[in-house]
Amino acid sequence: MLGTGPMDIEIFQHVAFEGPGMIADWAHIKGHALRVRRMDLREIPEGSDGVIVLGGPMGAQDTGNHPWLGREREFIRQAIDAHTPVLGICLGAQQLALTLGGKVRSNECNEKGWAPVQRTDGESSHMLGGLPREFSPFHWHQDNVVAPPGSEVLAKSDSCAVQAFQQGTALGLQFHLEASARWVDTMCEALGIPSYQFGEPEDTFLLMCDVLDRWVGTAV
Repeated sequence: MLGTGPMDIEIFQHVAFEGPGMIADWAHIKGHALRVRRMDLREIPEGSDGVIVLGGPMGAQDTGNHPWLGREREFIRQAIDAHTPVLGICLGAQQLALTLGGKVRSNECNEKGWAPVQRTDGESSHMLGGLPREFSPFHWHQDNVVAPPGSEVLAKSDSCAVQAFQQGTALGLQFHLEASARWVDTMCEALGIPSYQFGEPEDTFLLMCDVLDRWVGTAV
């Protein structure tokens, strides 16, 4: 049964070094099947019980250099119209916002490293309801989201007014709960920068699992 039993989830990945991270561990524990689609290589989604759109170093509006970004938003729109749960992370959250009629703007301050996020939703919130009022996930972004019309802002930080938003079964997270120390090391190695500059990593695995469990629970 969708939302309670094993699900078939498609991962929209954009670069080799920014994979699903600890999402793969969660899926293994829960018995969910993950199918990675490299959107930058023009792989075509086949339809699934849920869609997770990962991050990447490109800007969501840079369709001139990355024309597949527009096509990806078409796939996201199809999933939303089919009432398929969609989770967007970082670039994926920005893609989700644009799909839903929101905006993406350059932030005055880059957010990079492990840093606090504050929940702004009510105690009865479903998606982030199991998280503490403040937690410290990994960040790697300069652009940020202007929340789509009709969505609820669920979290913020000192330099980013929209760290999480929800509209129906669609959830956007500007931060990376899926990031482990190994995930960060892999990304930094690919980019040629030292990972130690970002400080001691936080263990966000259990927080991520709670959010993902609640997200898949919206499937019908």
